[in-house]
Amino acid sequence: MKNIFTFFLLVVSCLYLSIAFTLKFFSNDIPGSGFFPIVIGITLIILIAFDLIKNYKGNREEKISLLHISIFFKLLIVTTVYIAIFNILGSLLSTILFMFVVLLLLNENKLKQNIILGLTIPLSIFILFEFMLKTGLPQGIFENIF
Repeated sequence: MKNIFTFFLLVVSCLYLSIAFTLKFFSNDIPGSGFFPIVIGITLIILIAFDLIKNYKGNREEKISLLHISIFFKLLIVTTVYIAIFNILGSLLSTILFMFVVLLLLNENKLKQNIILGLTIPLSIFILFEFMLKTGLPQGIFENIF
C-alpha cells in the first residue's frame, strides 16, 4: 500500500514540476516566480524516488494502524482550518498557530521544542518573504502594523 501511495506522490510531483516549468525561473537576474516551485518540485521528485527505490529494494510493506489514520484526519482538519483562516488572521499568526498545532499532534511530550519551532520557523519565513524578498503576504488583522 505504501509503495502505491509513494508512486502516486511521484506522479503528482511530476505534474507539479511540469506546471512549475511554465513559470519564469529567472527574471532580471533575480529569481522569478518559478524559482521556488521548480526547486521544490525537483527536490520532491528526488526524495520520493529515493524512498520508492529504498522500499522496493527492501521489499518492506508497513501496516497502517488506526493511530496513523486518526492523525491523518486530524492533520487534514487542521490544514483545512489553516487555509480558511490564512487571509483572516494573516500569514504570520495563522502559520504560527498551524505549526504549533501540527507539532503538538506529531511531536507529543515536547512542549518547549514545539513552542520554539512553532515561533521561529513561521517568523523566519515571514521575514524572508516580507522583508528580504519583498513579497506581500496576507497580513489579516495586522494589516496596519506592517
